[in-house]
Amino acid sequence: MNKRVCLITFLVFILFTNIISYGVTDPTNNDIIVIGGELNYPPYEFLDDDGDYRGFNVDLMNALALEMGIEIKLVPMDWVDAHISLQNRTID
Repeated sequence: MNKRVCLITFLVFILFTNIISYGVTDPTNNDIIVIGGELNYPPYEFLDDDGDYRGFNVDLMNALALEMGIEIKLVPMDWVDAHISLQNRTID
């Protein structure tokens, strides 16, 4: 349970941190926020049999992006790759 809460908190923190830094209050801002997520953590984040990224956290991020009028790209990966990608700034 604690791992789940940390994961959700981490993802929401990443999204809102980037929203502030990207200035999404400006409707002319066309930046895409790239969010790295867990590749295999059902039911929260996982690739289904068709290779589509699914789960509670995926639905949550898409709903937040829709509500806030921002564009996001969700990139499934394992945690090691996510950490490296954050350091390299290939994901937000």
